[in-house]
Amino acid sequence: MRTLRICWIVQALMRRSILRSISKTGMKANKRVWLIYDLERYAKAGGYYELYFEHFDRLGFAVELIFVEKLSYESGFCYDGQRVELPLIAIVRTYNLEVTKELEKAGVQVFNNAYIAEYCNDKQKTYELVKAAGIPIPDTICLNKSDYIYKLKNYSFPAVLKSLFGHGGEEVYWIKDIEELKSKLQSIKEQTFILQQPVSESGKDVRIYVVGKDIIAAMLRYNPNDFRSNYCLGGSATRYHLNKEELGLVNNIISLFDFGMVGIDFMFDKGKTVLNEIEDVVGARMLYRYTDIDIVKLYADYIIKKSINN
Repeated sequence: MRTLRICWIVQALMRRSILRSISKTGMKANKRVWLIYDLERYAKAGGYYELYFEHFDRLGFAVELIFVEKLSYESGFCYDGQRVELPLIAIVRTYNLEVTKELEKAGVQVFNNAYIAEYCNDKQKTYELVKAAGIPIPDTICLNKSDYIYKLKNYSFPAVLKSLFGHGGEEVYWIKDIEELKSKLQSIKEQTFILQQPVSESGKDVRIYVVGKDIIAAMLRYNPNDFRSNYCLGGSATRYHLNKEELGLVNNIISLFDFGMVGIDFMFDKGKTVLNEIEDVVGARMLYRYTDIDIVKLYADYIIKKSINN
């Protein structure tokens, strides 16, 4: 039933975008951009994707909406069963490392690239990389379902349980004891999971929007009714001004990656700023609601400039 509902919503949302894409099919291959979504994320996007059409059209590039469920590449790239000519640029708005890697192998410039997709969508890899660079993180342990009970004999609860690949506050649970952990682990598909000590200021964090090497804006997110501060979960937001130490941490992270557009999320713990996660497929609803920043415009300008220089 849920799948049927998503398909119905997608069909309704697609009409205008499809017509706009079709009208551009005469453009040369080096002026084409694929905007890649999965069906579920597209259904939730509202009119956000329309900004990509608008701003790339302004720059003389045609955006084609591509659903990852219809894309195959076993023997050349096909879309909905038909062979397709690849674009110059692909903007991936879904979590699919394999598609990103295949497009890069074929010579397409992908935003965000495969390195970011691999390291920023896996919390274990994110934490290992940034910790080695001196970025503070919460008190974190990575465990396996096969032996976690033995390793947690002397562990101090409560704790926060996270899956490796969850996003937007999904698959994040407040755990009061070992019995609740056993129960909640049934909701996590992977064998490996993360357990963290709660930060002292739960329900509050800062998201920093980054395009390329530039810090675009920082937003303080807060939710008095949930230890998760995500805006999409009912939290509120306001502009936030980074202090010197926080700017240093963000720029340190930026130096580790060749970002397209991401969100870097920090939490507050006992007077320290600690990294929560890096969002590869970052949403921007609160940025458009609370500021006059058009981040998709900035992103489009960055992508074209970088693609031309390459």
